[in-house]
Amino acid sequence: MILSATLAFCSKTEPAPEPSAPPPPPEEENPIYAAKTYKDKANYVFDLIMKHYRVPGTDFLLENYPQLPGDKPAAYMWSYSGVVTGVGILRQLGVNDERFAVIDRGMDKYWSNKYSLTGLESYPPELGGGTRFYDDNATAGLDYLENYEATKNAHFLNQAMKCMEFDYTGESHDCDGGLFWNEEERHTGTANYIKATCSSAFATTLGLKLHQYTKDQKSFDFSKRMYDWLKAKLKDPADGIYWNDLAIGDCTPNKVKWTYNSGAMLSNAVLLFKITKDQKYLNDAKELAAATFKHFTVASDQVSRKFPDHDAWFNTVLFRGYLDFFEVDPDKNSAYIDAFIKNADYAWNNARTSQGFFYEDWSGGKRGRSEWLLHQACMIEVYGRIALYKNEK
Repeated sequence: MILSATLAFCSKTEPAPEPSAPPPPPEEENPIYAAKTYKDKANYVFDLIMKHYRVPGTDFLLENYPQLPGDKPAAYMWSYSGVVTGVGILRQLGVNDERFAVIDRGMDKYWSNKYSLTGLESYPPELGGGTRFYDDNATAGLDYLENYEATKNAHFLNQAMKCMEFDYTGESHDCDGGLFWNEEERHTGTANYIKATCSSAFATTLGLKLHQYTKDQKSFDFSKRMYDWLKAKLKDPADGIYWNDLAIGDCTPNKVKWTYNSGAMLSNAVLLFKITKDQKYLNDAKELAAATFKHFTVASDQVSRKFPDHDAWFNTVLFRGYLDFFEVDPDKNSAYIDAFIKNADYAWNNARTSQGFFYEDWSGGKRGRSEWLLHQACMIEVYGRIALYKNEK
């Protein structure tokens, strides 16, 4: 354009330059930014996933889009279950999409009867199967309950109860209690011979929610036992944040701290308070909400308080905890939720690819593992839960 304009200025005998292409539409007119409500944003992400991650001719999804070297033909159950969560929340928002049935069927294809015990495998049995993880089964049970909450379809409740039955078998007296991380490595000599916080914490949540629906005493007693064990063995007394796991050989903690472990325990404290009305659980929740916000967020010019720039699904589990706590917080302090929403808003406008996929880093600094299904699926949950919080039904 500069060259053409210069030639036209220097010689009137030159033809007029061709009209330049129109500028790209402003951001608000770009289709990837078109959704205005949080409900529409959640719908948008679901649609994006179903357009690009579907494995043709099946009910499965891809683990990454575009696929990465070494990827298997279908997604692992953990990633797939993130979409199941989102579908349950969309249903709670009144969305009715015929493609939800694809996700319902696909999730059920991860079940197996290995070792004469029903449970969900980490990879579809018909495609070769995989290890059965106790945390996977717990989170899947919670996914089924999200869909049961919306539909009251007994199938979803029954599947959640099967997940609970599987997790009961993961408990042992090693290190005085708690659940193993997975079924295959319940023996010495492997790096994953651990009692993982996520396994016990998510199983606690599942047991308490099932108790709310069914009044089953076994699931409550189990959850209470898990909660007490986690507080005693895996809570850092210095700051109240939960460590990642115990190595069973000597029961020493792996002191890495992730948002999702403490987020799950925040939800558990709230659930125990709701069920028992015991003030000590409300105190636990209040202390943990404040501790996680202090530990996991940092000051930011962009969003005031920035959550970690990695593992977006982990952060989403902490958001669940903040939403749960708000329901029982006598002060109705929305600061934790407001800060998280600012991060999600910033991600919508500043941390996406030209196709609309979200960066792992919501501050837009780096794409990270933006191809991973779970990092996209959790955004259905994020915007869907914000929509529920704001009554956008």
